[in-house]
Amino acid sequence: MVDHWIEGVDISVYQGSVDQPTWERLYQQGQRVAVIGSWHGLSSNPHAEGNLARAEAAGLTIATYIALNRLPGRVAVENGKIACGRMWPKLAFVAIDCEID
Repeated sequence: MVDHWIEGVDISVYQGSVDQPTWERLYQQGQRVAVIGSWHGLSSNPHAEGNLARAEAAGLTIATYIALNRLPGRVAVENGKIACGRMWPKLAFVAIDCEID
């Protein structure tokens, strides 16, 4: 039984580059975790590293998700790691998003 929830946001490549004031507002509104998509199956999120850095600067715990589909899992994870750049060692967790038929 869960007695409380930790609020968080899921940011994919489609949200683009989220600016610092937005991250700060999200934190003020109670968001505490930012899970940023770094690899979306066949392409990386060019905004992943910047969004992770700004989310962390605003006080959020940061994590990433990596979508698997057509490429081998090892390749997808390596590409996600590259997209996270210098923020990779700071991640609380890496979630694998399996999108395989």
